[in-house]
Amino acid sequence: MLQMIKHALFAGTLSAVGALIFYLLISAATRRDIGYRPAIAAVVMPVIAFLSPHIAIVQLMMFLLVPLCARTRRDILPIFIIGLLLLPGLGKPLVVGSLYLFALNTPLLLSLGALLTMAIKPGRTTPGKWWTHIPFVIVCILVWLVAARDQTATNMLRQVLMVAMSMVPPYLVVAWLIRSAEDARRMLLAMVMAGTICSVILAFEAVRFWPIYVELVMRFDVGGALVSHLSVRGGMLRAAGPMMQSTMMAFVLCFCFLAGYLMRRSFPSLPHWLAMMAVLAVGLIAPQSRNAWLGVATGLLMLEIYRGRAARMGALVAIGAVVAGLLAVAVSSSPRLAEAVGVSGEASNTGDYRERLLRRGMEEFRKAPLFGAAPEIVNRRLEDMVQGEGIVDYVNSYLYFALFTGGLGLAVFVFGQLFELATLWFRRRRWRSEPMMLDIGAYAFGAIVMMAQMLIFTSFVGMNATMSMMCYALVAGLVACRPTVAGAASRPRRRPLEGMVMGPLPTLQR
Repeated sequence: MLQMIKHALFAGTLSAVGALIFYLLISAATRRDIGYRPAIAAVVMPVIAFLSPHIAIVQLMMFLLVPLCARTRRDILPIFIIGLLLLPGLGKPLVVGSLYLFALNTPLLLSLGALLTMAIKPGRTTPGKWWTHIPFVIVCILVWLVAARDQTATNMLRQVLMVAMSMVPPYLVVAWLIRSAEDARRMLLAMVMAGTICSVILAFEAVRFWPIYVELVMRFDVGGALVSHLSVRGGMLRAAGPMMQSTMMAFVLCFCFLAGYLMRRSFPSLPHWLAMMAVLAVGLIAPQSRNAWLGVATGLLMLEIYRGRAARMGALVAIGAVVAGLLAVAVSSSPRLAEAVGVSGEASNTGDYRERLLRRGMEEFRKAPLFGAAPEIVNRRLEDMVQGEGIVDYVNSYLYFALFTGGLGLAVFVFGQLFELATLWFRRRRWRSEPMMLDIGAYAFGAIVMMAQMLIFTSFVGMNATMSMMCYALVAGLVACRPTVAGAASRPRRRPLEGMVMGPLPTLQR
């Protein structure tokens, strides 16, 4: 018990420090806008989780988190984001007799609590435009096809329930709650706050060589063996924080970093904003993920392309070139740094595995290029690619869908990404009269391209899949947003029908 109290104190204190840094750096108007309820949730959550004697108490807390902390509908989304990103996905299987239904985990319960709060708080929930949900439905169908392939009819129905419970509730929370640029802005601010708190936790874990949240999943026996959560590179712990996996933690932090870059107007001065970006950069460094830095660079460049800022794009490219040059010089003189950035050691072995997986995967893909093959068949053929955990680690999401759904499934998956990008690009002209909408659209555009690039080197599972689908939900919400008064007034009005067809009506005289 004393050990759990120690973990609770450290987790709560680190969360409080991260929240304090966030509130000290943002402007007073932004503090009033987002309020302090997300910070209270961020501090209380880990304390209760570590002190709970049973996982059922943690699950109940996550279900009640949004209903108890959200005073109005505008509070729901920030608190939901904080709860989603700052606690591991703890859960147990929901079993009826001997039949496994789905995983009753904390992200699902948090989402259900948020949907319940939406139903009881004053306000109107509209589904938005139906066609904006097409990419999300496509991904859900693909995930279901992979899980249900070559299964019995009963198992196929059960897989429908599993996919629906794991993917639909978080998507609906974001897609239904964003109805204005201010709603989206508060969501991104909550992501910056969560990223700041995670950065503090990750820095502490890396320096002290202490993965705090591993103790939580080990206590409730929901996370597998201890060794599966520990990874060392260059003599330093690859910190994983609440995500329990360093690459997944870095994947999530990329979206927080991109949000911090976009929220420049929410900080009182340039030094305050640069300090926040430095904190988020420390968080990105701690997991030691090369894919994350490539993703951030891609996302920032695409964001500025969407905004049409050529000078800013040139500055980003120049800064990236300088940093890459300095890093190359430093790596040549430091073997430890070379291993940390992935040039040698364990990291280079990971790169070799990705190359071998791609080569072997393409060999299997050519055997069934249109529709792919069942997971049991593919995994049996790829026994030579089994990792130390006893599984084939599909660290290329596109190869994953190509193997199990064929070229048709891969084309549909990529089509969903292109559909979202095209939707945002064609809305760009309409949003030029609304600077905040244009900025949020730029974030969504950069985030989707960043996500698409990072999925080349990581798996479409867990929080990676959740964050990817939340990008789709953001696009659906933005399309359904109401135009601001200033934006609507600045748009040119259409001419009256009679003026367009036959000119002004003649004046009749007696």
